[in-house]
Amino acid sequence: MAGRRSPQKGGRSGAPSFPVREKAVTVVGVAGTLSGPDRRFWKGSALTAKSPRPDARRSTADRLKLHRHHLRLDGRDYTVVTPRPGTDVRFAVNHFHGTWHILSDLRGARFLARLMWGLSYQRRPGTIVCIGPPFLDPNPFDAEPSMPIVFGCPPASALPTGAARALRRALPLGVGDGTVRWQTHGLARFGPDPDRSGGDRWTEYRDWLGGRPESHDHVRRHLVEVRSGALVLEGAPIVLRDWAVSAHHLSFESFPMDYQELAGLTFRSGWVTDEGELQVFAEYRRMVGVARAARAEVLADPAAAADPAAYRPAIWNRGDDVKARRFPVPEPPRSGDG
Repeated sequence: MAGRRSPQKGGRSGAPSFPVREKAVTVVGVAGTLSGPDRRFWKGSALTAKSPRPDARRSTADRLKLHRHHLRLDGRDYTVVTPRPGTDVRFAVNHFHGTWHILSDLRGARFLARLMWGLSYQRRPGTIVCIGPPFLDPNPFDAEPSMPIVFGCPPASALPTGAARALRRALPLGVGDGTVRWQTHGLARFGPDPDRSGGDRWTEYRDWLGGRPESHDHVRRHLVEVRSGALVLEGAPIVLRDWAVSAHHLSFESFPMDYQELAGLTFRSGWVTDEGELQVFAEYRRMVGVARAARAEVLADPAAAADPAAYRPAIWNRGDDVKARRFPVPEPPRSGDG
């Protein structure tokens, strides 16, 4: 039906606290903790296809176990860090109101927070983080396929268009060349404090960030754009850390949806831009299933419109029907029933 409003809506942001210096970034294979200005990762043997233990599949704690892949992309060597096969995280991508959205649940947001935090301290040139198949869902509104998501920290780990094209062609990457222990223990210190209000913690964090000289050096030093079919998010180290802290604080305490903008920093007018957003839903996986079924039903009709702008409202409407069939709401007891 024309004029149907998209089911995607906004919400509130989390409230981080002020950070401290991170001393160690990664532990890879059997190398142990690396430190110092010239730290690098890694040692370790080649991997075989092996599923994570059940507790590891769902973990979003410090020292995530990830896979690394050595790739030659557009004439440059890259180390591509990915979730291990079998890790229980899911993401989708959607473009709405001029903003690129990364969609997930709270586990996905906390997983991304760890990835962004660790990447912000990584000094090995050409290190990027990639979320690709099989961790991508179609978006939970109209089930459009999602593109790969890539995080970089330029200039050491920029991903130009040619490299993005080569990376997309290489996906899915499968089993990696080694295992990465992604150390992010500093992020845990920014967790919610039950003894203090979120607003106060947010104000203190922004005041602390505004006093950092590197904050002013890196104002607006971020980028969210599509390159050769991949959603690329690049930010200066302090921007990635700010995104990570905000993602770490997303919650469903007040509403079953929350979000954070993925934008640059400024200290006079708040967030500079709104090119990107991380949005989480309590029923994200259920929403994906409903959207898939609704899309299949709508597009199976020979009379379905060929233009996505025309058939998307039909999918949204059909999604309401699918949800009612799959998850019926019990009728309230009638007056006088025992």
